[in-house]
Amino acid sequence: MRVLVLHAVYTFEANLSNRERAVVHEVCKKMGMKSKSSGRGNQRRVSVYKNTKNADTAKAKDNITCLNFSEESKLVLQELFANYPPEDGEFGTKIVGIRKGKNSKIRGMKDDIFSMPSMTKADIKKRVESLNSRIEKAANLRQIVEERSRLPIASFRDVITSSVDSHQVVLISGETGCGKTTQVPQFLLDHKWGKGEACKIVCTQPRRISATSVAERISYERGENIGDDIGYKIRLESKGGRNSSIVFCTNGVLLRVLVSRGTSRLKREASNKSGKDDVSNITHIIVDEIHERDRYSDFILAIIRDILPSYPHLRLIMMSATLDAERFSQYFGGCPIICVPGFTYPVKSFYLEDVLSILKSPDNNHIDSAMPSAPQKSHELTEEDKAALDEAINLAWTNDEFDTLLDLIYSEGTPKVYNHHDSLTGLTPLMVFAGKGRVGDVCMLLSVGADCHSQDKNGLTALDWAKRENQQETLK
Repeated sequence: MRVLVLHAVYTFEANLSNRERAVVHEVCKKMGMKSKSSGRGNQRRVSVYKNTKNADTAKAKDNITCLNFSEESKLVLQELFANYPPEDGEFGTKIVGIRKGKNSKIRGMKDDIFSMPSMTKADIKKRVESLNSRIEKAANLRQIVEERSRLPIASFRDVITSSVDSHQVVLISGETGCGKTTQVPQFLLDHKWGKGEACKIVCTQPRRISATSVAERISYERGENIGDDIGYKIRLESKGGRNSSIVFCTNGVLLRVLVSRGTSRLKREASNKSGKDDVSNITHIIVDEIHERDRYSDFILAIIRDILPSYPHLRLIMMSATLDAERFSQYFGGCPIICVPGFTYPVKSFYLEDVLSILKSPDNNHIDSAMPSAPQKSHELTEEDKAALDEAINLAWTNDEFDTLLDLIYSEGTPKVYNHHDSLTGLTPLMVFAGKGRVGDVCMLLSVGADCHSQDKNGLTALDWAKRENQQETLK
């Protein structure tokens, strides 16, 4: 029931129930009016009063001082209202907000972690200078940069960035251990920052733990705290915000963003309002481990393929270690495929008995020498070891049987093995793999410290053997 008040006071009849009188009190409170109950029993009535302060407020509006905002302030306010548009519910929040506290305000705010960072070229330049300064000052960061440069994918950096610039969809087929998960987002970020452009790179992972751990690893490689330039968003947890240029998330989180895009568009069309959705702020979407083909990733790829024509600025990068590359490429109209070799790192297995050995006797146990943190003692190869290596090198070079040589490399794992020269030819394992075009094994040996300048009895290096055998991929 709505009451048109023509006088200063309006009194309802006495036939209202307790519930009806409560409704009148609540409506008056929302309309900024006063209400009061009087009388007893059947004669109890509700009276409604005009708020005399409203008249004073109307007179005071004429004396309000107008503020003139600068153009920069107007842009800031415009951006604020665009990201946090006022809604009808905020009027009620102002009135009953004292009861609800700050939580209501927080729930009404929009999550801006997928919004484009508001950085100028000067801000980007400062970020780049800060990164370079951290690398120069910290010895561990310099070592990380050196280790990153030895990863197989490091030599494909220019190919990846140029392909992403010229194609809207790029597929990277990288073998395990090539470094694609941690390096490709950094390649794209550094490339955009090198041009003085801001970007929002969203990287998906199939599991929560991989999304958070990869984000933390990249932050560590760049010498910064998680949540600065690198952030993540998983269900019920997030680190970072608008200024995070790289955001890791699960497939489910990105799918909700893509689905909400359609809902937001329908709302804007119904209200005849214009605005941007989250997808408009994203410059790159990296979908990792697409070979797993879960229900989320398949829907993500289907939606992205449909919306790509509407977002010409958006770039999609698909990555996986094992996949039917041609099939995915055809699905996206024949997108380019970049194949990156990789390798598996030497792995040692430890069992429960080993752990108990450490716990019972930390100062004297049989696996201390195998722990990565313990310094390995350099020992000379015995004649038996040298004969086994000579035989393995000969089998690999003449018969293309590489398993024996790889087993020796993985089991021993010392520089003496990596750089062993065959007693007859002077060939090393690195020369054999380079001459046979086994790029993954070459990358593995180089990453663990094999000497690429070592020469055989004819004065040829591993690079010379790759040229001699015309192994173009190895030369790259």
